[in-house]
Amino acid sequence: MERVITRDLVSHILLFSEHLLKAVNFASELDCFLSLALVSRQNNYVRPTLTMDCLIDIQNGRHVLQEMTVDTFVPNDTMIQNEGRINIITGPNYSGKSIYIKQVALIVFLSHIGSFVPADAATIGLTDRIFCAMGSKLMNAEKSTFMIDLHQVGMMLRYIQTTLFKFSLC
Repeated sequence: MERVITRDLVSHILLFSEHLLKAVNFASELDCFLSLALVSRQNNYVRPTLTMDCLIDIQNGRHVLQEMTVDTFVPNDTMIQNEGRINIITGPNYSGKSIYIKQVALIVFLSHIGSFVPADAATIGLTDRIFCAMGSKLMNAEKSTFMIDLHQVGMMLRYIQTTLFKFSLC
């Protein structure tokens, strides 16, 4: 009897599956928008300015998670203009290079999806891809960390080279 009831219930629900899926999709989008709005308000995010210029200008940018997990977080400025497409960041171990790179990438991504961003001000040029090579978490006995890093950078450069002719980039 239990199987019959379950089968009948499933059959009945399937009749309305299209409407149920639309309702679930709407609710999930609404949940995302409300979550972004709540976090933006609670953490003093600002509305970024999107521009057609080749530019990333961030004043006092912050990493969305790092600032919540450490006692002291120092905001960072970023100014990247169309002088070069590739920026290499160097420094000693544990100096914050990876956090800074992720911070800039997250601010660019958040601005492109219509969210406010963790900064005092941000002007972001339209971006069609974000590349970050940070650390070699993949430990492969056949390759050194240096070779893994070179492979990542090589893949990025090949991708940039093959797409330069497809897109009119800055």
